[in-house]
Amino acid sequence: MSDTDRVRVLEQRANEALDRYAASAAALQRLATAVAQAGASPQRVSEGWSRYQQDVGPELASRYNDTGCRFTARSLILAADYGTECLRRLVPPERAAHLGAPPPPPPLPGPTDAAGWLAWFWGLAPWATRHQAWSARIYELVRADVAAGRLPPDVLQQVTDAFVRDRLLDYLQDAADLQLDLLTDGLAAGTDVVQQLTTDLTGEQPATDLTVEVHGRAGGVARTELEIDNNRAEPADVVCTVTSFGGFAVAVTPSRLWLEPGRSVRVGIRVDLPAEGTAGASVPAGSVGVTGAGGAPLLVHVRATVAHELRPAVTVRVLDPRP
Repeated sequence: MSDTDRVRVLEQRANEALDRYAASAAALQRLATAVAQAGASPQRVSEGWSRYQQDVGPELASRYNDTGCRFTARSLILAADYGTECLRRLVPPERAAHLGAPPPPPPLPGPTDAAGWLAWFWGLAPWATRHQAWSARIYELVRADVAAGRLPPDVLQQVTDAFVRDRLLDYLQDAADLQLDLLTDGLAAGTDVVQQLTTDLTGEQPATDLTVEVHGRAGGVARTELEIDNNRAEPADVVCTVTSFGGFAVAVTPSRLWLEPGRSVRVGIRVDLPAEGTAGASVPAGSVGVTGAGGAPLLVHVRATVAHELRPAVTVRVLDPRP
């Protein structure tokens, strides 16, 4: 994989994490709005939180445990896979054929399988022992080849140095991918908790998602609009809250409005673009949360494609001739 492809993959994963962060931030804003409402007194919040801890707390703990265990297990397997690949380079394939394949790791459990994870880590030591025995056979084969003069004495150092040069960036990318999985899975679990608690307090369903795209030049401004309908039989106090990140600045106008039954209104979204372009990619710029118009709240993900500002090396101006 080329360096450009590596950067593109990591940017895509980072954008996924930013999308998850935007959803998490919007959920927290919705919870804060629910708490501030007259019907959500501190006592009601406390009662809702206590009830939620009893009903969903064990499930949440199981999800976090699964996320942590899965990250640890995949990290161990990743390190073992790269170590195995390095060892295979020490001997020619025809000489290593009789060694057989390295022992496979225990299969990963399914989601939120606490007993499965206990069994997996219990089986980790026997797998490591078998893998070490397989590695020892390779080292013994290399030692014999060195003693017989078929390999140079510093073959291990040479192979290791070459492997690091060839595969270090790939390993770092795979490790970063695991880190981003850990981040997004943790944010997803936390967001679900906040959304469910808010639903318990307000009686409203979690926000539905919508994505809008804007385009512009680096350092400029991009704009788009939303049309909001009041689907209820009574007036609606519509509130729009924004979240910005990644060097972008998102704003809405108006951010709060009184909407009569059956009426619609347009809300403008302004995005101040950063000084750097996005290499043709659409990236998360922020989000807009809309509440109060009836039905489920709406979470609008704002994504932006920013073009580099190209300046010519030479500027030519036509001047009026002198009289």
